Amino acid sequence: EELCGSDALTLDALREKIQNIPPNSVDIQSSSLIHRACMNKRVTFAIIDFIINAFPEGASSSTNEVDAAEEIDAFPIHLACYNARCPTSVIKLLMRKNPSALRHSCIIGDGTVGTPL
Repeated sequence: EELCGSDALTLDALREKIQNIPPNSVDIQSSSLIHRACMNKRVTFAIIDFIINAFPEGASSSTNEVDAAEEIDAFPIHLACYNARCPTSVIKLLMRKNPSALRHSCIIGDGTVGTPL
């Protein structure tokens, strides 16, 4: 999680960190790995695709624990849309993986409530 929220986020660094984590690990199942990556200014399609392939349930998980300084209750697609530096390809991937999230509102940052698109 720490890597996904940092300026050190790259696909190679992510692969190295999670290569030995079992896919059904309780820590990963309850983690906000994909959420932090979607908020990161260094996010790429390859990074999100890698996370989804490693942990498919991530695209369908909501979180309210990404940043204690901000109120957040959102799916990964909400966070990707909120991130001005997130590539459109990431948003399209997240739409395909969890289209039902488009019908859910979210709370991000200053209490902004809305749907991703």
